[in-house]
Amino acid sequence: MRSQHVVSRAVLRGFAAPGHGGKGWELVPFDVRHDRHLRARGLRGCGKVDNFVGAASTSAEALWKAVEDRIPEMVAAARSGRLFESRSNMSAAQSCLALHFVRSHRFMQIHDEAVTEAARQVRRNTVHERRELLEAEFSRRFGGLLPGGDEGLRTVMDPYIEKWLSLADRGVIARESLESMFERIQDAVSQWAIQVWHAAPSEEFLIGDVPCVTVRYVDGDTKVVPNIALGDASTLLMPIARDCVISVAMEQSEDVMDPQAVRTMNELQLLSAREFVYYRPGSQLGPWLSRTRPSAG
Repeated sequence: MRSQHVVSRAVLRGFAAPGHGGKGWELVPFDVRHDRHLRARGLRGCGKVDNFVGAASTSAEALWKAVEDRIPEMVAAARSGRLFESRSNMSAAQSCLALHFVRSHRFMQIHDEAVTEAARQVRRNTVHERRELLEAEFSRRFGGLLPGGDEGLRTVMDPYIEKWLSLADRGVIARESLESMFERIQDAVSQWAIQVWHAAPSEEFLIGDVPCVTVRYVDGDTKVVPNIALGDASTLLMPIARDCVISVAMEQSEDVMDPQAVRTMNELQLLSAREFVYYRPGSQLGPWLSRTRPSAG
């Protein structure tokens, strides 16, 4: 595929406003790398990555669609205080968190780094752990000759590593990893309850291109450390509309975020974003973004 929404349009719409002249729903992108506001654009042009899943992406798309079809009803229920009236909507909230945790720039970066490191370790360790096997294969291929050291053994091994890396470059490994990881994360998140947070009056949330954030509470829950391993996190949270956030916890709950907590949530989106955060045209978040520099806490 040429491009892929890493933030569902069903979620983006909750942050948007109608455009001028009947242009449909629009968002203003803020470029976090260059500290600049861009012109408002439609939802189709927001929260996207080119060639996010590069190979055989039909199966991944089907998996994502099954979750995204349930998001509009879930978001509407959460914003109106009715999420806990429906098990289906609570399940949809859990799946929404899992989807946006896995289908993200951050996950892909971790995945790509893991593939590169795994190839390096295999190349380094196999010549020692499988030396006899590699020597026998070298001798078979080259008419009884013995390898002249580790480099000779690697001539036997490297074509297989290169084939594996080629699959990685084409996105085959990433696709399989994304799909299997989504199922694992969805299963893990389903063991937790959902919290719903509403923005305090006159406050609103923005959303970034890595919207689902892990955080760990430290210093007696007075500060947060973002973007840590899920197993070490206190919670997983995500804004789903400009007035609503969902997260996971031991017990379900619903409450209002005070203005300082809303600001912290928006700073987390800024810290986690790879390229853009988005807000509705005319929002007070525009001036706030122009003068703020986020810091966890």
